[in-house]
Amino acid sequence: MQYAIKVAIFAASLSSAALAQQYRPHLSEMIEADNGARYAVDLNTARHFGPVVEAGIYDQGRGGIVPMMFDCHGHAGPLGGTMSQTPPRSVGARLAAIACAAARP
Repeated sequence: MQYAIKVAIFAASLSSAALAQQYRPHLSEMIEADNGARYAVDLNTARHFGPVVEAGIYDQGRGGIVPMMFDCHGHAGPLGGTMSQTPPRSVGARLAAIACAAARP
């Protein structure tokens, strides 16, 4: 029984590793915040979904991509969460402009 579990775990790790190797993000230029944090839009993920654009935002501090949504009219928020107003020259507004310009239907 334990052997079967180990084989299943090994097979699952192979398939997730293969998926991770296949996906390559295409990042926009880095946007740096006043505190030194750096972000970029994964241009491969920017898509229109109804009135919003969803895109993966690369967070250099976390070392990964965080899903975000933008309405392209000054509001942004985490995917599935509440959107907040973004000041026009903020990092969020700059990321929104990039995501909205790159979004595919």
